[in-house]
Amino acid sequence: MFHRNRRFVVADIARAGDLLQKFKGPIQTWTLCTGWRYKGWLWLNDSLSENGAQEYAVVKESDMVQWESITVSWASEEFLRAVIQQLDFGRLEGPFYSHITNPIETPEQHGRCHLCM
Repeated sequence: MFHRNRRFVVADIARAGDLLQKFKGPIQTWTLCTGWRYKGWLWLNDSLSENGAQEYAVVKESDMVQWESITVSWASEEFLRAVIQQLDFGRLEGPFYSHITNPIETPEQHGRCHLCM
């Protein structure tokens, strides 16, 4: 993860298609403090700016270890669907990265930060 001091507001996603829509739908850039929780995995925005390529750290929530880093802007919809399926079936290789300590917040806890102004 590039941003060790960034805090994230994480919203729950119930279906794989909804998560895919976040990355490949009409709105394809998100504030730098955005994250999603899907089936025990966190997708945390690790981008350098909202105007650049959207990079997400994929973190296993139970131990807060980053398993993957994906530039979703450059990834095809098919590739992202395959990664999500690998997560669903516990087949993602890794972990490749270390334990992260970034604060994970609900929208109520997060409020507004300098990244979402």
